[in-house]
Amino acid sequence: IIKVFEKANKFQETTSKQFPVASVVLLDEVGLAETSPFNPLKVLHSLLEPSYPATGPTVSVIGISNWRLDNSKSSRALLVQRPQFNLNDLVDTAERLLNERAIASGQRGALRPLAKAYSNFEKHGQSSSNFHGLRDYYALVKRLSLNEMTPENIQMALARNFGGTDNHVKLCDQYFGNVLKMFNNHKPWTYKQVPVEQLIDTNLKDPDARHLMVIGKSDSIVNLLTYQLRKRDLDPVVILGSQFPDDQEDYYYSVLRRIMMCVEAGRPLILTDLEIIYGSLYDLWNQNYIVVGSKDNVKYFTRVALGAYANPMLYVSPNFKCILVMDENKLALADPPLLNRFEKQKMSINDILDNNQKLFYENLNDWARKFSTLIDNNQATQSRNKFTQKDLFIGFDKNETLQSLIIDITKNNPEADEEEILEKCKECLIATATSDGVVRAELSALERDEFEKWKRVYFNQQHHDSLYDYFTDYFDNQETTSDPNGHLLIINTFSNINTDVKSCLQKVNCQVDKLSIFKTEAQLSNRVKHFWSEESNDQMLILQCDVTTVSTGCIKLAKFIIEQFRNEFITKKGQMEHIVPMKHACIILHIHRDQESTFSSFNFMCGWKQITIETLSGSNVSTSGLLGGSLSSIVDSTYPFEKILQQELLWCLSCMKYPSNDKSINHIKTLNEKILKYPNFIKCLKVRILEWIKQQPTNDWQYEVASNKQNLYPYPSFSAALQTHIRTLFKKPIAQILCALERLSATKTFFSINERARSKGNYEKLLEFWEQVYMDKKIVKIENMQNPKPDGYNMQAGSLLDLEFPFSLYFMNQINSFKRIYEEEIDKLQEDNERIDEETNELYDYVIEDHLKEFKDNILTSIPLLKEKDSPFEWEWASELYFNDFVTIIASKDGETKNKKMLASILKLLIGDKTRKPILLHAYWWENGNEVLAQLQLAQMSPMIIKNIEIQGNVTVGGNLEKYLVKELIKLMLQRICGNFEGAGNSHSIDKLQRDVAKILSLVSKVTRAKNLPDIQLLHIVNDLAVTKAISLDDIKEIVQLGQSSDKHEVLPEKFINTVLDKLDKLERNEKNIIPRRSFIMRCLALIPIESEVRLSFYEKLFSKEPFPLMGAIIERIFLQEDREYSF
Repeated sequence: IIKVFEKANKFQETTSKQFPVASVVLLDEVGLAETSPFNPLKVLHSLLEPSYPATGPTVSVIGISNWRLDNSKSSRALLVQRPQFNLNDLVDTAERLLNERAIASGQRGALRPLAKAYSNFEKHGQSSSNFHGLRDYYALVKRLSLNEMTPENIQMALARNFGGTDNHVKLCDQYFGNVLKMFNNHKPWTYKQVPVEQLIDTNLKDPDARHLMVIGKSDSIVNLLTYQLRKRDLDPVVILGSQFPDDQEDYYYSVLRRIMMCVEAGRPLILTDLEIIYGSLYDLWNQNYIVVGSKDNVKYFTRVALGAYANPMLYVSPNFKCILVMDENKLALADPPLLNRFEKQKMSINDILDNNQKLFYENLNDWARKFSTLIDNNQATQSRNKFTQKDLFIGFDKNETLQSLIIDITKNNPEADEEEILEKCKECLIATATSDGVVRAELSALERDEFEKWKRVYFNQQHHDSLYDYFTDYFDNQETTSDPNGHLLIINTFSNINTDVKSCLQKVNCQVDKLSIFKTEAQLSNRVKHFWSEESNDQMLILQCDVTTVSTGCIKLAKFIIEQFRNEFITKKGQMEHIVPMKHACIILHIHRDQESTFSSFNFMCGWKQITIETLSGSNVSTSGLLGGSLSSIVDSTYPFEKILQQELLWCLSCMKYPSNDKSINHIKTLNEKILKYPNFIKCLKVRILEWIKQQPTNDWQYEVASNKQNLYPYPSFSAALQTHIRTLFKKPIAQILCALERLSATKTFFSINERARSKGNYEKLLEFWEQVYMDKKIVKIENMQNPKPDGYNMQAGSLLDLEFPFSLYFMNQINSFKRIYEEEIDKLQEDNERIDEETNELYDYVIEDHLKEFKDNILTSIPLLKEKDSPFEWEWASELYFNDFVTIIASKDGETKNKKMLASILKLLIGDKTRKPILLHAYWWENGNEVLAQLQLAQMSPMIIKNIEIQGNVTVGGNLEKYLVKELIKLMLQRICGNFEGAGNSHSIDKLQRDVAKILSLVSKVTRAKNLPDIQLLHIVNDLAVTKAISLDDIKEIVQLGQSSDKHEVLPEKFINTVLDKLDKLERNEKNIIPRRSFIMRCLALIPIESEVRLSFYEKLFSKEPFPLMGAIIERIFLQEDREYSF
């Protein structure tokens, strides 16, 4: 607006007295600008009422509007309002418009009912206000003036000028019925439907007709109109409006130039989605032309608003016809001034179907309805997973899809009979189906034979598995195809927009673009033009469109641009002498199942073949392969069990929650790597899992997946959903079996045995034994396990053990379950005094041996695998493996780290060959386990003791390992005491020594056969003396040497006691030195028997000395002991 005023001001400056100029700005349809959200008319405030010192505007302004502007504008100008036409005005206008030939002077009274009918209709009969207006009334009157006023002509005039709605019957009967009756000799007139196709054709043939607006689905109507115009040997120019974000001013000019060229050339013009342009062409729509020339050579001109500075005169060819296609969804937003300038018709694809095509439609619609109607008794499932025809046939539109398909097939196959046409229609329709929709149709209302037929067509004849699969078949059969000018294809897919299409097509040279990267129509056009030019060696143009992010208008414009350049290419190709390679174009529509899209797919009249390929890259597992046979046969062929295991193994392992440490991480890593490397192990898993699968209800599992949106929608294809279902089904028993094996520490055992079996033949039998135990469902039991989930199975640290014998942990637990029975039976035997050895006060050895033999038979009966002929437990080398596992498990208990090798050595030294007899080994451990562990801890304090025994042989210990071990260890401790007891600098060493002595004394107390050794008492006394640090190192050494050389028949020899007391007497008498004296005396009283001569000597030595503090407590202790011993 500002630019127009600037132009007017400059023109006004050229005024002079000689050549006066009055510059006027004409704002036509200024009311439309007022409805803009940008409020452009606000600039008029200062232009209409300039600031001081100006007294008025520099140029004159005239605004024309269909409604009054707001007060801020209208108060700044002279307001001239045309009142609403009354009935007399309408009649008067009609009289001046009507040709006198059309109505006799006696019938002029009929004009009042006509005007009255229009007035009533305009006020009460319009579903959308201002849809019809005075321009339509004027056009009606003009049309009536050209022909005789008959009911037929009146109805035709009404149909043409008041069309575009569905209430035409009401228009003729309720509002214009009296007019029709008047010109039908006052007889009632029955409405006769005028076909829309005839109305459009009449308009196109009428040289005086207004331009035409056709309302409906814009893309369908463009196809229909193009088809109809070409039947009349007219070549229309179709211009689709751009929806690209950066198409603004430059685009506006380029489109206007194209329109002006068509107007001058007289080519029919079809416009749609060009709201940005329509306002510049109002003079053209008005047909209020400037006439130039004589009657014999008349020429018409009109003005076009070409931007702010140019309003050029445009020559209008008398043959020019314009059809504006208005999408029915945008009708409510259309400006009334635009609507009123056109002859309007509402058109749908049903309007052009002939009777035969309507019959085809009924048959095809019935077939499609049955195909998509599921007969499922489960109402809850149906309501939760409601599928429509759109879920079966992608892009299905009940108002267009089948109709357009019939029109296309009948047009391209004029000689085909009814059955052949229907078959071709079904084949095209089924090509747009989803594979899951076809599977759901198995329980549809369609006859079984019919369903099976089209299922075979879909999965075996058509190519829906991948982009490569489809085009490979197309190029292989290219000679037999009916596409001499190349293939036009629209693909519906659920693949991601970022799918690498070039890699999908492999060796095909193609130009691939994403529509979303283009910001203007020109950018897209240049790219498409390049493909169809001779410069490009690409064989195929592929345009990827994500229907949820790219507007429908952009997609349809892209298709139109491709067609335009393709037509130019075909024309040039026919004129060239050399052979030009065939080129193909493909639009890929990326659809999201779970998102609603405003995109309505292309109908079948667009000239492009349509197919649904769910995943462009395809799958290694074909959908058809997953639909045939049982699950067992599928995992044997189409979807191998090995592949399922590879994909789900890590998840299955993640279901086991091991202790949080590095060892657990390494363990899981080892399992993940090794399981897939051992075919035998995978085979074992497969056997058990297939047995489990056969027990599950898996009938119609494909249908269950296809009919459940939760199972279907998260995946890009039905094949992926089926594979996921299979993996979900299989990973449950896989995880459970692996968990059961891990809890028995049997998985890594398999790997160990398998490795050894390659080099040692006897391990083959052990491997067979592992498999035998594994197949026992009572041992590897999964029936009552909870469903797996990450970290769902708590695993003990024992699961991480590296065991060598098959399922040794299981057999250990089974044998250990008899421990309580064994102990009860031993207790019962001990009740019989005749079985007790009086010297040892224990059961005779023969009694224990007889009992063990009977006990062993009972265990073998309860655990058949131990008793079987040629059982591994009878093999010496295998029993050695079991013993190793026994030691490993014992050493790993209680979370402590024990020396497995040393424990094994101790057990072998203690029981010899019994280590290879599992039941005897367990029985010994039940009785002596704590003592053995105590000996192990003692041995760990000086490992060289056991090592020397192994080197020198068992002869060294004299058949009594316990006593030998304790003596040797005490000897070492006494040596350490003698070596470390000197000076304060060794305080840390002395503290450690004291802790070691305390540990030894504690452990020795658990070893029955060694706890009363004199060496232990010597260690006690020396330790007590050393703790005080009051006695010198030499005195300590002397005491140690004396104690070691003393008579072992006495617990504390007299000479030893006297020597210690003498050394204590030499100490200074203070509180510190009293403690070792008292400690030694109290220990002597506890150890020396009452009846011993040494005790009397001790009394004499004690009471012959001068008393010392705490002596009273010692005397009291003596009297109490004597009193208890000799009480009567």
